[in-house]
Formats: sequence, C-alpha cells, structure tokens
Amino acid sequence: MPFIKISYLEEQYNKKELQFISTQIMNSLIKEFNVPDDDFFQVFDSHKKEQFHFNSHYLINAKRTKKLLYIQITCGIGRTIEQKRNLYHTLTDNLSEKNIVTKENVFIILNETPLENWSFGMGEAQMVTNWNAATTIIKENHLSKKEIKSNIRSTLGDLAPAFVDYTESVLFGDLWKRKNLSMRDRSLITLSSLITAGNIEQLPFHINLAMENKIKEDEIIELITHLAFYTGWPKAASALDAAKKVFSS
Repeated sequence: MPFIKISYLEEQYNKKELQFISTQIMNSLIKEFNVPDDDFFQVFDSHKKEQFHFNSHYLINAKRTKKLLYIQITCGIGRTIEQKRNLYHTLTDNLSEKNIVTKENVFIILNETPLENWSFGMGEAQMVTNWNAATTIIKENHLSKKEIKSNIRSTLGDLAPAFVDYTESVLFGDLWKRKNLSMRDRSLITLSSLITAGNIEQLPFHINLAMENKIKEDEIIELITHLAFYTGWPKAASALDAAKKVFSS
C-alpha cells in the first residue's frame, strides 16, 4: 500500500531514466517491505530551478548535484528499523547500478500512516473494510507492531541513559522484532540463555514476557527441567524458584 512521490529538477532525467527509477523503487519495496507487485502507485514531479533547493553536503561525505532525487514513501506502519535500513540500502544500490543516479543524490523520506488513513477509491477505507487485505499486512508486520515494555528507563535512566536508549531502540525496538524468528521463539531462546548463564535477576521480566508471547506456565517449567541436565541443578532450581514467584504474583 505504499504511495511514492518522486521530485526532481526538470530536464535532469529523460523518459527512459524515469522508467528505470520507477522500476527500481518498486523492486526495492517488493524485496524489503514485502509489497505485492500490483500495489503500484507513483507520481513524478519535475520542478524549475527556482523551486528546487537543497544543501549539497548536509550529513554526507559527498556532494549532491542538480540530479538529486527526493523520494517520499508513504506506507503502512509496522516495519522494523532493520527493514527500513535495508530498504534505504537496497534502493540506493539499485538506483546507482547504471550510474543513472549516484548514491549521494538519493534522498529518501519514509512516512508511516495507519490502515484507516487510506482510501483507494469508491469512498471506502479498503484496508479496514477489506479484511483479507488488512489481514495480509497485519500478518506480515505483526512481530514489529508489538511493543515490549520494561522499567529500564525508570530504574537506570539517570545512571546510564545511553544503555537505556540502546535497550529500547536496538534490543527491544529492532532485534526482538526481526521477522526471521517469532516473538515466542525469541522468548524461549532468551529464557534458556539467562538460565544457562545463571542470570536469575533478569528472569522475572522475561518469564512475564514469555507468557505474553503465548508460552504457557507448564512449558516454562518443562524448559527449566530440560535445562537442568545441561546447565546444572543449582541454576535450574534457582530458575524454578523465580518462576514460582512470577506465577503466584
């Protein structure tokens, strides 16, 4: 459901080059955002010199030129930081493949908007009323929509603000939301790692998170029992004690 607007300085790109740009944008969205190949809506706007302004060096170690492209992508919410970074990288590489657009001239703006903000015609909110379409998007991005809440900012924010930021934005904001493993799988892996390392203090939070991720109490007990034979009886006993306190709270 992305809508793409591409702005450029007039007479800098010919018809064939604009078609190449259009194709590469769509191919990148299909690869990195799992966009269906028929979900294709783009607008190209050319501007006169007095209407097109930019700083040639801002935040890059190169020089933008009059062939600069502003690529505005409006899409549904839910992609991870990694998906967005991959899109920027893939799209820039694809556009620069034939030297039609150099990397320093690819300027991407991503705008996310919820499903109810879209109407594809007929005066309808298709992404809300068309359950199949909405369900497809929700299934593709459900891992990245779940917010993991912790008390780390209130407990460590004053002491280690950078550590807190990395925990919220990278660990819980990106790593836990990667689509290659489910949240349930990641909870099982994390519980196993914490118990094996004897990091019992972190267990209550992750036991609660595991239950939010549809892992049942008896499954957690079975996990700890299984690990007792591999990581040691004392660690397993401590983990069971922590689990008992969580279950009874």
